[in-house]
Amino acid sequence: MRRLICVSVNAAIDKTAEVPRLVPGEIHRPRMLSVLPGGKALNVARAARTLGLEASVIAVLGGYAGDWMEQQLAARGIRTRAVRVPGETRTCLSILDREKGGLTEFYEAGLELLPEGWASVESALRAELADDPSRALVVVAGSLPPGAPLDGYGRLSRIAAELGARAAVDVGGAHLSASLPGRPWLVKVNAREAAEACGLA
Repeated sequence: MRRLICVSVNAAIDKTAEVPRLVPGEIHRPRMLSVLPGGKALNVARAARTLGLEASVIAVLGGYAGDWMEQQLAARGIRTRAVRVPGETRTCLSILDREKGGLTEFYEAGLELLPEGWASVESALRAELADDPSRALVVVAGSLPPGAPLDGYGRLSRIAAELGARAAVDVGGAHLSASLPGRPWLVKVNAREAAEACGLA
């Protein structure tokens, strides 16, 4: 495998702010603020590029926030094939309480992905795999947004296999179980997710 194709159907601008102590009802002035193009699949693409591996992204994006995401990915040498839908790409905010060492997280809902939008994701994957699919690993990771099909990741895995590529899936709950008939090459799970998928939880 020589390149990654990372599919992000629920991308987000990830903001992390560090404060000495999180106090409800108070004004906080962060010591540190990090802003990155995020979501599991985009995190994989960023890490791959840091390690020198070729990575491209298929991402569902909307509005000015989506424009910013594309610009930031391009600045990191990551080519983006955007699937544009109405609305603004979500922002996820994490507050690091330095005193307690814990995160408080605020995750906005993702953009609604209607059937025509999902069809565009599948078309984008086929187009991305048109060149040398046997050396590609398709990474489908992260939560699915409102409107996405339950077996969406299974469908993307099946497309990858049909075209000669491999697929790796990272998702939990009902979406994990629904992805398995697509026979992904790799499924990343923790103990709880594995137990749920096998009916042991």
